[in-house]
Amino acid sequence: MTSGAAARPPARGLPWWATTLIITAPLVALLLFGLVRDPRARPNPLVGTPFPEFTLPAFDGGELNTAGLRGQPVLVNLWASWCVPCRDEAPLLEAIHRAYAAHGLVVLGINVQDTERDAREFLRVFGQTFPTVRDVNGRVAVDLGMTGVPETFLVSRGGIIVRKIVGPIAPEMVNELVREIL
Repeated sequence: MTSGAAARPPARGLPWWATTLIITAPLVALLLFGLVRDPRARPNPLVGTPFPEFTLPAFDGGELNTAGLRGQPVLVNLWASWCVPCRDEAPLLEAIHRAYAAHGLVVLGINVQDTERDAREFLRVFGQTFPTVRDVNGRVAVDLGMTGVPETFLVSRGGIIVRKIVGPIAPEMVNELVREIL
């Protein structure tokens, strides 16, 4: 050897790109699996459990305690004024309230992650007349495992959560949902 450097043995093992591929491919596959799965298809651990009792300030004054709703089927909708799907869903919720209140169905709105001023403007713009409360500190949203808005819960007359819907309610779902709890 003329350079004086020790001869290196030939490299063994996989090239760097193959090692990187082996490490990252399963991670990418897991990420893609999570992205393509519909979160609404996942079973919800709250289904079959009692709807939590809480008291929150109502927009029309006073407070609303959910214990007073026992014996009535309830559609509970978590929303925020800044949420575009909530804006799209608002007229449908009011229509459900107007169509099924005489049958005993209570539609209850719970405003989350919002300012009172913006929430009141939302209620005014969409002409919502069903009971609506403010989850000021977010405690109820946490208790319900909220992952985003809108989310809707169907609660039986006995106070048991029958279904959780992640995302907006579609008009074609209404008859099925109402049948589940009336």
